[in-house]
Amino acid sequence: MKPAIAALLAVAIGIAGCARGPAPHQLETQLRRDLPVGTPASQVDSYLTAHGWQHSYLPDERSYLTGIRNVGSRFSFTREDIAVRINFDKSGRLTSITVTPILTFHGR
Repeated sequence: MKPAIAALLAVAIGIAGCARGPAPHQLETQLRRDLPVGTPASQVDSYLTAHGWQHSYLPDERSYLTGIRNVGSRFSFTREDIAVRINFDKSGRLTSITVTPILTFHGR
């Protein structure tokens, strides 16, 4: 009986840990690889669009903002989103990327 309980517990932990999207550090690694410093803003816009991520350009701040929603576990009391900010210099070239996880308690 104990091995059956252990197996059920392992399955429950596995299901609870199933993420729906990338972890913030994985996304940051991917973005830095795919969009190196110096990438033109037009190429960044095309990249974000190709991934289906809604994004906005803030001209006064020379930044794109995008968010990837519901990337955490389906069986959690928090919803996990990822906020991404991509900054550009005056000539429209990428200077930095900031990736921030956002956890929201939804109290199911």
